[in-house]
Amino acid sequence: MDLNADDSLLATGSLDSTVKVFNTATGKPVLTISIVGHKQPVPPALLLARQQQQQQQQKQQQKSAEKSGTAGEGSLQEGKEEEEAEGGGGDSDSVESVAFSGKSLLALGSVNGVFEIWDVAAGVRRHELNLGGRGVCKIAVDRTSAHLLYTGCLDGQFRVLDMRSCEVVASRTGHTDSILDFAISADSRYALTTSEDATCRIFSLA
Repeated sequence: MDLNADDSLLATGSLDSTVKVFNTATGKPVLTISIVGHKQPVPPALLLARQQQQQQQQKQQQKSAEKSGTAGEGSLQEGKEEEEAEGGGGDSDSVESVAFSGKSLLALGSVNGVFEIWDVAAGVRRHELNLGGRGVCKIAVDRTSAHLLYTGCLDGQFRVLDMRSCEVVASRTGHTDSILDFAISADSRYALTTSEDATCRIFSLA
């Protein structure tokens, strides 16, 4: 899950292949995105990470509801004033990670290898990229250049996408199994990745 630049919107990905975007002031969903593709086997370590992420999402949603004073009136999953939108075609599968760039641009990545870039304010999809089943475990927007999107993938590759076109502009290899998590240095020069191959690697992004 991720908050936008001014904390007015909260986006969460789900195992049911949807992304919900909530208004943090009211606690109500304003947009539901359905992303569908080809199902892929999920590593056990990623399944555990999913469970932990879901627990964190539930805590964050409860805090947002309590902060806005809507706790007791309805949960973040209730509310009827939302739009629904659909992504690409195929069998449904889980959205593993979401990331905001600025106030309205939202990136999402699924375990089936589909990336989509959405304009939440307009409720429209701007770009889509299908990696052909090479699933995503995590995405993150660059701190210094908001159009760069970092991705850790189940094929062991670390990729950099341009959010303006949803094209892969760089990739790093070395892992022999799925990337499970990563972190970017403060100056955006290095990426630290962890993998199911029981190794950590530091990649130069220069």
